Amino acid sequence: MTDVAKALKPQESVIIAPLNEGTKYVANNFILFRISSAQLNMWIVNDSYITFDIKYTRQAAILNDNAGAACAMNKTYIRNIANVFKSVEVIYAGNTIYSQPYVVEQNNEIMYRMGDSYLRSHPATFTTRDTIINGTPYLEFDNGNAANGNNTIATNTATIKNVMLPVNQILPMFMDITSVGFPMRSLSSQLEIRLYINEPYRYLVDWRAEIKDFDYRCYINSDDATEKAKYLTSSMSTRYPNDKVEFSNVKMYCANYIADEPTAAQIDAKCGVNGSGEQIYRWYQIQTAIREVAANNLQTVNNLPFSITTNNEKSFLFYCYRTGYSPSLLYRPALNNVYIQFGSNQIPFQPINGSSLTNPYEYKFTVDDVLDNIDTYFTETNGDYNDSYRFIAANTARANIKVPTSSFIIMGANFSSDPSTTGIASSAWNSQYQATFNALTPDVGNNPALTFILSCRTEMGLVVKNGEIHTVNI
Repeated sequence: MTDVAKALKPQESVIIAPLNEGTKYVANNFILFRISSAQLNMWIVNDSYITFDIKYTRQAAILNDNAGAACAMNKTYIRNIANVFKSVEVIYAGNTIYSQPYVVEQNNEIMYRMGDSYLRSHPATFTTRDTIINGTPYLEFDNGNAANGNNTIATNTATIKNVMLPVNQILPMFMDITSVGFPMRSLSSQLEIRLYINEPYRYLVDWRAEIKDFDYRCYINSDDATEKAKYLTSSMSTRYPNDKVEFSNVKMYCANYIADEPTAAQIDAKCGVNGSGEQIYRWYQIQTAIREVAANNLQTVNNLPFSITTNNEKSFLFYCYRTGYSPSLLYRPALNNVYIQFGSNQIPFQPINGSSLTNPYEYKFTVDDVLDNIDTYFTETNGDYNDSYRFIAANTARANIKVPTSSFIIMGANFSSDPSTTGIASSAWNSQYQATFNALTPDVGNNPALTFILSCRTEMGLVVKNGEIHTVNI
């Protein structure tokens, strides 16, 4: 619809409250929005966002040893505000037209595609290492203070006001909507958006000042070698139970304009309201496959099968996180050679000589390609992701690594070098992938339970026709 001129009328912001307003918005409940052409005419999705407050009551927590001095605990953060939702559904005329059951995994890829300047300029949406180091984080949870000679941290209540979630981030089905807007005016039924709230441990991550990175424990923030090694034994779900993190003042701010008559007629014709036209918007669906490996069960040779069906696959990413923690806190395991096999093919297409993920830069090069970093030599990329590839000696105890690793992606590859070309269907190899890798066993100093993710990016179409909307495989 880029050939349709937007009417020269000012945009307006339409504030939409949840249909289930009054519900207690805590983990495992959902927020329901319902939108119709009576509310929005031309919805400018890229300028629309959801805002809400987060009130939390952190429970009393226990240190593994008495504090030797009065010290503050390191704080806990949300890396991406979209992670507070575990799944999303969009329903039109009773039919589910969009569903994403792995929101955190989806938003890992979305966030790593963004440069530091953009992330830092949106503190109510993102938290990066730089924002914490520079003292400017916003999505911050206070873990209290340790008193001299005491090992108990008292409970604490606080509220984070006006966090912001761009609509096109939580709903990538609208990623191709330009400033012309999405033609709500051409639809005959309402859109229903359901946002299912995540459990806090799935989106909260601790910070460790000593290594300047996100971590799996909450340590004392101190320069003293003895004190900074002390940590809370209370798990994230104990500190922040499901019913103690609550959202309120939830609103969706929708940018909108009313098309004048000539423009409206042109839009309706393109959307087939009174004819045979149809409007197709392209978008990327992230499809996720998961395999778990129990603690102390990484072998010298590992073969993890993944079953996933795609019709127009553009790329994949392969990474892992520690089971029982947030999927937004990635883990860098002690691996050597890695490849993904599909049918009779494999990536890398030939073994990397002397390959070792202690020096993972050859693997990073293909991940860069997936994240669109290859052709942007002079633009800024994601610093958290880049810094996670620093050298680590093969015999380093994983429990004592002092470099950032929280954004480490093991491997990735594009199936198409041209975004305009069609990808490939996984049916060519019976929808089966095999991730094969050699591990250093035992994983020196630490061999936790791990959850491995195969994240496939496939192109879809959002079709508006005859006053209806549906999705198709392109």
